[in-house]
Amino acid sequence: MMSINRYRIPSLFILAASLLIFSVSPARGSGLAAVTVTPKGQTGCAAGTVVAGANKVFNGSFTVSPGDEPDVDPAAGFESELPNVGPDTYPNDYFGGGFSIISTTNTFTVPDRSMIYGRSFPGDPRRLVDPSNTFFYSNPNKDKDGNDIYGSGKDYATLWSQQVTLTVGTTYNFFAYFDNLLLSGDGDNYFVDPTIKLLVNGVPAGDPIPVPESPDAWVPVQFSFTLSGTTGAQASVNLEIRDYANSTIGDDFAMTGINLKQCVSGLGVAFTNQMSVDNGDGTYDIPFIVTLRNYGVDPLPLSDLQVTADLSSIANAVESFEIWDLMSATLAVNTGFNGTSDTKLLATSPQNELESRTTTTITFRVRIKLLAGSDNVGPFNIQVGASAQAGTETSGANTGDPIIVSDLSTPGLDPDPGTDPGTDPGTDPGTDPGTDPGTDPGDGSGFNNPIQDVPTPVYIVPLKTYLPLVRR
Repeated sequence: MMSINRYRIPSLFILAASLLIFSVSPARGSGLAAVTVTPKGQTGCAAGTVVAGANKVFNGSFTVSPGDEPDVDPAAGFESELPNVGPDTYPNDYFGGGFSIISTTNTFTVPDRSMIYGRSFPGDPRRLVDPSNTFFYSNPNKDKDGNDIYGSGKDYATLWSQQVTLTVGTTYNFFAYFDNLLLSGDGDNYFVDPTIKLLVNGVPAGDPIPVPESPDAWVPVQFSFTLSGTTGAQASVNLEIRDYANSTIGDDFAMTGINLKQCVSGLGVAFTNQMSVDNGDGTYDIPFIVTLRNYGVDPLPLSDLQVTADLSSIANAVESFEIWDLMSATLAVNTGFNGTSDTKLLATSPQNELESRTTTTITFRVRIKLLAGSDNVGPFNIQVGASAQAGTETSGANTGDPIIVSDLSTPGLDPDPGTDPGTDPGTDPGTDPGTDPGTDPGDGSGFNNPIQDVPTPVYIVPLKTYLPLVRR
């Protein structure tokens, strides 16, 4: 445990932003394009799309130190209205508050401040954000010049800002994670919660998002937006994070994992096996089906599509193991696939593509023969992985790099079954929305969901053969 000066939060998400359009012109002679920022909402990328590619934010987890007090070292890549009190230091209100970059591998506390408790950020695999042991501890009170931040008509503190160059005609998601550092029960009716708003070129995502003491969790706050103007042109934009608590009573919180990534088409994959067939000669055939779906609306297809299936756990448990009848109606398959040393189901040349809003399948059979006297017939937990290129980086240090999307399989035939598909979800939300789409029909929002994406249990013999074997 680390003991210094505070931290913590809940699993709240976000409401819709009023879709106002704001236009910002660059400085004359900058060589960058004028840009219009159109807010898309505060719930992340639109249905069927996911965040992917390089993070356009530099030092979003504060691993590069901003130096010692009170200013921010330019090497850290961000600016703040709050004074920097130095690393691993409690930004005490009695001395004007401020911010500190906290480093901890587990938890931390503050002496004589029993209501303050923090921990490292565990990461977010759904948005491809790594864990972090460093975070920005914010306690707004006075600015770097010693003036009160709140007051004289100003009701917010600018915690963090950074200039980035983005590509016009692209949709992005700007997001970060926040943790209320005050323990629930310590002054719940007294301390003020942080209230966070994200802005791009001064354009707000919508209403500020409160970060309450309970439930105690890291909360993602998001702002998806589109840049309009001369498509393909480069534009400089200012990212900003503000706190609208408007009070110095409470308002202690942590911030890390600041990201800005593109929204691109999402790829989903499901995997299932059908009932094994007894061939009557001591062998059994196990039919498998892989279902793939491009959930995006981008006119460009997902390219360089690949699916891998490691079946070595089955192969190592039987006397003989063979792949039969690998095929797909729309994709070129890998004739060398054997489920062990070569796990790629699709050919690498020519590259396979999957058009937007389309679903396709790959099927094959595995023929096995049991080891003499063996009753090891399953379940074998098998999970396949799918990946594809959804675009190319067009700005920043990673310009030209492919943007890769991926997914691990969920059991069954539906890559994203949702939790409530309704009785009539329709076939197309644009032309056929159905009469009862349900509350969660499955729209690609389950990508990289560790709860939904789990292995498929495979039994390698029919039930009539399995039961006598396991009862021996």
